[in-house]
Amino acid sequence: IVNFSALTREIKTDVEKICKRKVSSEAILVALTKQSLVKHSGLVEQLEKLVSGIDISMRSGVVDVCLARNAEVYSALSSLSKQVDWSRGELLCIIQCTGEMAVIADHLTHKKLLGLIAPENVIYSSTNLSMISLRYSSEEFLSCPGGINFFTQLLVRHGVNLIDVETAFKELDFLVDEKDGPRTYSLFSEAIRKARQKTKNG
Repeated sequence: IVNFSALTREIKTDVEKICKRKVSSEAILVALTKQSLVKHSGLVEQLEKLVSGIDISMRSGVVDVCLARNAEVYSALSSLSKQVDWSRGELLCIIQCTGEMAVIADHLTHKKLLGLIAPENVIYSSTNLSMISLRYSSEEFLSCPGGINFFTQLLVRHGVNLIDVETAFKELDFLVDEKDGPRTYSLFSEAIRKARQKTKNG
């Protein structure tokens, strides 16, 4: 098991001596990642093809709330779902875990939620987030080794803190602080652009 970020820091000086020039940490990290995939025949090409088919969008003003899982919260969320005006772009995503529930919402929907539940049912709340959504045409993305890691590693390499990530059949949503939203969108967009270029040049 190798931590590529730590390995990059360890070998950076040696790599620069061999290359006889300055080498960015990201270039070394990308090379290590690709090298680790070489033994999986065609995996790099498959991943690039899948990434090239992704559509990206970003939404700010998002709240991520972690709630206790109990009858009161169930009842409140059932009531809240009927109040959401989807035509106005209001947001409500509900994720059920074993012992907790997560709600991703816009500020207005979040305000409605707080009016329906007792404060003690709120375990944690993170406000002023950006949600970067990736929509892919192929269901193979989630079954391709390294699909999600491809994007999470971009965030790690650039020091962006990932607050939450949610998956659906053909959608992947990353939640980051609003100050990191534009940078995350730019990083992902550039990765998608490069994948499309490589796929096109084939």
